[in-house]
Amino acid sequence: MTRFSSASNADAVELRHVDYILFVDFDFVSGHIRLNTSGTDIAFSGNTYLGLNPKAIIGIGAVKESADLSPDKLDFSLSNVPTSTMEDTLAQTYHGRSATLYVGYPQNSVLVDTPHMLWEGRMDKLLVRSEEGGSVINLVCENRLVLWNRASNWLYSHEHQREFDAVDLFFDQVSSLPNKVVKWGEETVTTGNGGPYGRGRMFPEQP
Repeated sequence: MTRFSSASNADAVELRHVDYILFVDFDFVSGHIRLNTSGTDIAFSGNTYLGLNPKAIIGIGAVKESADLSPDKLDFSLSNVPTSTMEDTLAQTYHGRSATLYVGYPQNSVLVDTPHMLWEGRMDKLLVRSEEGGSVINLVCENRLVLWNRASNWLYSHEHQREFDAVDLFFDQVSSLPNKVVKWGEETVTTGNGGPYGRGRMFPEQP
């Protein structure tokens, strides 16, 4: 079984010699920054990924796969960046925004199919180090599993649900539940703490 949805990409990795191009997409507030490692601009899925200057060196940490659901991190680095661009880079709003890594397989200078997404996560820390003749940008990103550790800020109320979907009435009766009275067999049961068997209990305790 292959992990590729594209048969052409799956066939390309089975060749004796495999050429590949990495593509990165960073979703900054000011706009997406899309780069690739080929040195030539390449477009796919309606977006153009700028080819890195041959003097620029991009480093990408190892993509980890594990049996657990831990949110592993991935580092992206770019060197020989002109110092004049540092001010704009540092002013970017990025934390928590999307970062995506793709891999494409060229044959005869043409991609065999749409690049395959290798990794998708959220930007965490942006570090800049100045060096003679240029600077180094290091962007630390976290696997999207980190989102499970963050509060949704969702109120689960009728008013909040209407902001999400104006015709969804799923929560419209929630406000009436605390005073709701129902029948359970021959007993009257309330939904609050005043049930017939004491605080918060709907059934008598078993001996």
